[in-house]
Amino acid sequence: MKDEDGRMKCGPGFATDKYDIKLALLIADAHLAFQQYFFLGIGEDHYDKDLINTVSKSHLQQRSLTVLRQLPNPFTSDDVDKAFGYNGSKSSIYSRLKRLQDDGLIQRIRTGDNKGKYRKLT
Repeated sequence: MKDEDGRMKCGPGFATDKYDIKLALLIADAHLAFQQYFFLGIGEDHYDKDLINTVSKSHLQQRSLTVLRQLPNPFTSDDVDKAFGYNGSKSSIYSRLKRLQDDGLIQRIRTGDNKGKYRKLT
């Protein structure tokens, strides 16, 4: 039905049926899938950066955040060497590990099978 303005209008006799409900659910599911496909990664990156910046005492550069996310858990100083490309420079490796520990992003494992390795805290 149309009202006097030419807009569509539902009267008192209008009722939804199972097809209307199925169509509404299909549209809602498609919208959710679209959001997850296109925006889930962006949202996760945003909240990961926010969490790390909240925990960290200093503001980490984008490259440091990306490499930290790519490190296995637990990881060794050799993994840090390969990930950051220090070419075996022990002072650079241990400096990076010390900064990450001071920022509260990693912790050295003291006991167990992985003793001497590091674990990510975020």
